Amino acid sequence: MRKSFIITLLFIFCYLSYAQHSLTEINYKVRNNIKVTEKLRTSDADFINNISDEMEKLTYVLLFHNSESFFSLIEEMNADNGKYQPKSLGQSFSFTGKVYTNYKEGIMLHEKYLSSDHFLIKSYIKDIGWELSNETKNISGYTCYKAKTVDTIVTIRGLKTFEVIAWYAPKLPYSFGPANYTGLPGLILELETNKATFYADKILFEQNHEINLIKKPLKGKLISKDEYHEFERKGFEKYKQYIKN
Repeated sequence: MRKSFIITLLFIFCYLSYAQHSLTEINYKVRNNIKVTEKLRTSDADFINNISDEMEKLTYVLLFHNSESFFSLIEEMNADNGKYQPKSLGQSFSFTGKVYTNYKEGIMLHEKYLSSDHFLIKSYIKDIGWELSNETKNISGYTCYKAKTVDTIVTIRGLKTFEVIAWYAPKLPYSFGPANYTGLPGLILELETNKATFYADKILFEQNHEINLIKKPLKGKLISKDEYHEFERKGFEKYKQYIKN
C-alpha cells in the first residue's frame, strides 16, 4: 500500500514538473505618445483623449525562459482561435497580436490578423540594429541605458519611418523586451514607439506557468516583414480606390 502511494506521489511530481516551469513575467502598461495640441479641433482632441484612456487600461505580459519568450495582451495569453484581434482603438494604437522570440534560431514570429487573414510575420533579431548610448535614467530602482533604432510602418500615405527608443537594465541580464523589440544587453523596462510607450509595471521572477505558454506558433501564413508591408500597401490602395468611387 505504501509503495503504491509513493509511486503515485512520484507520478504527480513528474507530471507537475513537466506541466509547469519557473518563468520570469514582466507586466507592461501603456501610455499614448500622441499629444493633444491647441491646433487640434475639439473632436480630434476628444478622439485622442479617448484613445489615451483606453490605452491606460491595457496590460501586456512578457514571459521568458532560457532562450525563448512570448509577448501578448495579458487577457489574450491563452487565445488560440483568432479571438485576440483588436477589441479597441487603444489596442490598435498600442500593439496587436502575439510575438514569439527564439534566440537559438535568432528569430521573432509575430502572429497577427489583418481582416480575416492570419499571418506569421518572421523577422530576425540581428536586423533590429540598435544604436547604444551612455545616457541613463533610473526606472524602478534600476539604472537603465538608452538605445535607439528605426522602424517602418505602412500608412495610407505610404511607408513611414519612425524612431524607437528603449531603456534597458544591464543588471537584469535578459535580452528580451515588449512587442517585437529585443536584442539588448539587458531587459527593456521602457520602450517608446511612434504611438505608444510601454513601461514595466511589475517584474515577477520565478513564476509558475504552464511551460507551453512559450511555444513556437505554427498557424498562419508565414511571410517576411517586407511581404507583410506589401500586403498592407495593396490593402490601402484598394481602400483609396473604393473611396474614390
